[in-house]
Amino acid sequence: MRNTIAERIADFLKRYPPFDLLKPNQLLEISQQVKVLYKQKGEYVFEQGTQGHELFYVVHKGAIAIEKTENEQVKTLDKCDEGDAFGLRPLFAHENYKISAVVEEESVLYGIPIEIFKPLIKRNYRVGQFLIESFASNTRNPYSREHRGKLFTE
Repeated sequence: MRNTIAERIADFLKRYPPFDLLKPNQLLEISQQVKVLYKQKGEYVFEQGTQGHELFYVVHKGAIAIEKTENEQVKTLDKCDEGDAFGLRPLFAHENYKISAVVEEESVLYGIPIEIFKPLIKRNYRVGQFLIESFASNTRNPYSREHRGKLFTE
């Protein structure tokens, strides 16, 4: 029996990096495990200092602000919208989140289980490289002109 919801999720994801680098069967395998999450404005997806989740996230609809609090001041670092992946820290580091993700407008997110995705990173160098560079630069797309050569601290 066909899983049309998983097929729709795969059709969405394949338009955005790094999912556009995956084979159709790999994308469908991931899509069958995706958790669809609804979040209201003002909710946290995760908070700075909290333990990493077993998922990372892709915005299907809506907007998420990526924020960092230092010296009791909140600074917005980035905004994620349709197709943007965020919350990658648990893929690479076993430590707490260094930033917060706050829902800016009503949002539908795809939560992708890290344990399902990790083997694909190991088998697909380009996907792993994209995610490592995205994580290191703390940007959604490390290959964009705007973020080229910049690290999070800059």
